[in-house]
Amino acid sequence: MKDYRCLPVGLMFKLVRKSDSAVVVPKELFFHPLPSPEADPEAEKIRNEYASAYGNQGVSQILKGDTVAGILLLRKALVIQPSFPAASEWLKALGQ
Repeated sequence: MKDYRCLPVGLMFKLVRKSDSAVVVPKELFFHPLPSPEADPEAEKIRNEYASAYGNQGVSQILKGDTVAGILLLRKALVIQPSFPAASEWLKALGQ
C-alpha cells in the first residue's frame, strides 16, 4: 500500500500508484431539492448524506492544499446540516 495514494472519485476514493500523474478537479455537486421533513420521513437522512458529500469534498480539497475551496465546501455542508460535526470541527481547526 505504500506505493499507492487515494484520489477522490465522486463520494469514494480510488487507489492509484504514486508515480501516476493524475489531477482531480472536484465536480460541483448538484442535488435534487431537499425535501421537507413533513413531506418525506427520510428528509433528515437525505440532509446528512448531502452534507457528508460536501464535507468529504471539502476535507479532500484541504488535504490537497486548496484550503479556500475546502472551506467553501465545508460551509456548504453546514448550510445543509447546521449540526454536521465533521464540518464544524474542520472549520474550527482551520480557525474559521
